[in-house]
Amino acid sequence: MTDASLNTRGLAHRFMALSATCVTYHIIDYIEELVCAMAIFNLQARSNDLTTPLLPPPVRPSSPFFWCPSFLDPPWEDASPNPNQADRKAGKTCGQVRESNPRLPRRGLKASKCGSRYPLGHHSTPKLAQQEKIPGRLLGKNRNDQHIFPAEQIKPAAVKLELHSAFSTSTIMEPTAAHRPKETEFMHDKDALSWKLKDTSPFSTTLSTRVEVKVELSLLEKEKEVDGLSPNGKASPFADCRPNGALAHSSDEDAMLLPLNHNSRDYVEASVCHVKDLENGQMREVDLGCGRALLIKQHGEFSAMAHKCPHYGAPLVKGVLSKGHVRCPWHGACFSTATGDIEDFPGLDSLPTFQVRVEKDKVIIRANKQALQSQKRSKPMSRCSAVINSNTGFSHVLIIGSGPASLVCAETLRQEGFTDRIVMCTMDRHPPYDRPKLSKSLESTAEQLRLRSMDFLQDHDIELLTEKEVVAVDVKTRSVTFEDGLRMEYRKLFIASGSNPKPMSYKGKDVGNVFHLRTPEDANSIARLANNKNAVIVGTSFVGMEVAAALTDKAHSVSVIGIEPVPFKKALGEKVGKAIMKLFETNRVKFYMLNEVSEMIGQHGQLKEVVLKSGKVLRADVCVIGAGSVPASGFLKQSGIHLDSKGFITVNKMMQTNVDGVFAGGDVVTFPFPPRNNKKVNIPHWQMAHVHGRVAALSMMGRLSEFKTVPYFWSAMFGKTIRYAGYGDGFDDVIIQGDLEELRFVAFYTRSEEVVAVTSMNYDPIVSRVAEVLGSGKTIKKRDVETDPKFPGYPHVDTLVLRP
Repeated sequence: MTDASLNTRGLAHRFMALSATCVTYHIIDYIEELVCAMAIFNLQARSNDLTTPLLPPPVRPSSPFFWCPSFLDPPWEDASPNPNQADRKAGKTCGQVRESNPRLPRRGLKASKCGSRYPLGHHSTPKLAQQEKIPGRLLGKNRNDQHIFPAEQIKPAAVKLELHSAFSTSTIMEPTAAHRPKETEFMHDKDALSWKLKDTSPFSTTLSTRVEVKVELSLLEKEKEVDGLSPNGKASPFADCRPNGALAHSSDEDAMLLPLNHNSRDYVEASVCHVKDLENGQMREVDLGCGRALLIKQHGEFSAMAHKCPHYGAPLVKGVLSKGHVRCPWHGACFSTATGDIEDFPGLDSLPTFQVRVEKDKVIIRANKQALQSQKRSKPMSRCSAVINSNTGFSHVLIIGSGPASLVCAETLRQEGFTDRIVMCTMDRHPPYDRPKLSKSLESTAEQLRLRSMDFLQDHDIELLTEKEVVAVDVKTRSVTFEDGLRMEYRKLFIASGSNPKPMSYKGKDVGNVFHLRTPEDANSIARLANNKNAVIVGTSFVGMEVAAALTDKAHSVSVIGIEPVPFKKALGEKVGKAIMKLFETNRVKFYMLNEVSEMIGQHGQLKEVVLKSGKVLRADVCVIGAGSVPASGFLKQSGIHLDSKGFITVNKMMQTNVDGVFAGGDVVTFPFPPRNNKKVNIPHWQMAHVHGRVAALSMMGRLSEFKTVPYFWSAMFGKTIRYAGYGDGFDDVIIQGDLEELRFVAFYTRSEEVVAVTSMNYDPIVSRVAEVLGSGKTIKKRDVETDPKFPGYPHVDTLVLRP
């Protein structure tokens, strides 16, 4: 390990990326973790061992402060004018500037004789990969007049980080003489606080490194005054900034206190309501002039965030507010009210949050205009620190598949500070896209459906290999072989290969215009060929039924063939299935149930007729097969990775297989499901795949993640949406509230006197409410939904008799 390998600029950039996600209640409490993390984070980037624990800084989401040493020059530029210069031209003294702007923080830290002062300042935590780049304007005190001035003028006198190994001692950083300030520029006192950290960890199998850091800091006099307490009883640096008891919130887009050079033109501020207009536990969508926000009141304090779910744009004001998060009414995604971070899926993005204050009983929101328009943000991510040749046949993490499990796994690794190589390979020709939309919107292109662009993946050093089919995995040599002969070694492997269409037995499999809906090209071809033609759908799966619904306004005729008496009988029950079947029949769809395909007959190679086993012959110009799926695990049969009798990969609660270093998730796995006493189940939901990806990524890094999600899926047909939450496999009864004929109902699926799942149509947000109850670990008894006469008219969680 040489001095060149630990250069100052690289360390500064990594620490600023780490600090971007760090929010602290009090500098004294967390300086030790931050300084140690700074050194260890730089070392870990060069370690091949994923399980070496990173040391993330403690996160305190509701605080608008973070600490950063003044010697770390920010890796962004200041494009805005300096307000201090304007104030001086106006003849203002620094003291007058401070008095005229009560938002400036009053707190600060200075170093003792071994270093310069380290001021406690404020900063809107930056989105490092985005356009908006606001420099840190840390504040200090001038010895002569005690006025505020920019701390970038302060340089450290001597802060030294040393790496001691058996081979050498390397100095990471020692400021030059040119950076040392004059002694007379600083005040010093006897109340110096000192830390000396020693950490000995094996960062690789061949080198044991000891990090020794010594930092001495002293407090300003007014820091010793305890003027406010945080909820945990510690001094709160924003106690002075809580007008009328309203808690301020910060995010990647905004913060309570603004930097001195803040450009107000990028922000909008508006009074949105009276302080008494909202009761505790209520939400309101408010207009700020150039956009809308969601105002929330909990425990007497206000917070504000984007008002639309970044997944599909659902209005969150119609969702469920509970225990510090908001659950989307459409698909069940959860977001923290304090930080806007996504806490449960589906979706990839989080929400921007906005500052809130109360003045004269008026609730005032200040928000970034760009954030109001975008209504979403991405979490900060690290980048690959190693110099990698794209032709190198080795990746620290190799991911098979490009669906939600794969994408979330890769992004979580980067969000959690993983800085080694990540390669994601897929049989598809496109970057990751929203596959559930294929059957609902047949004419959508891959560009319209994409989840992340190639530019996004490249910006975060997530390599994507398209049109790459894996044919073998060798767990002994830790390598994967592709169909084209390419061989790649890995340290950690994540398998999320998904599923394949269930094989069918019939004559005429070489006939054209018969599709398994797999890609955007498939969907586009189906829509084109069905225009004013005869379409046949084989199978009553959700995909098949969604395609049938999408073709009714394009095709001349739509016919559906199913082996059950009614669609969705196994998943939703016979009564609900009949109601949905009637909806299709009123839209000109003909059903041929309790039947199967015997033969496909073509003319000039193209489909013309479908013959059923009952003898019925259907005219057909295009056929879509949606008769179920099987796990795509054939390439693993000789690998030593355990598969069950149906071909599913079996994993534990950490999404790890029986082979060390090999993880799996998504449709291809069975995993222990806590609500069923950890019985191994397969839940092929889009939302569940997101969860698997995150759990697997954290497990790769040696971090346990508790599995708390509630399965959630949805289906859209003829402008109506079916929502479903829970795991109803093996239900023995269905309790229906509402009107099935009008398709406004909620159905509770029970097993052994306990509600295990719920579905609804036109009854939002009842499914999200039940998901919130089940997710909290509570139960809903069958008698609770049977005997409550108010339930249909009052679909609220508090009408249920809940038992922990």
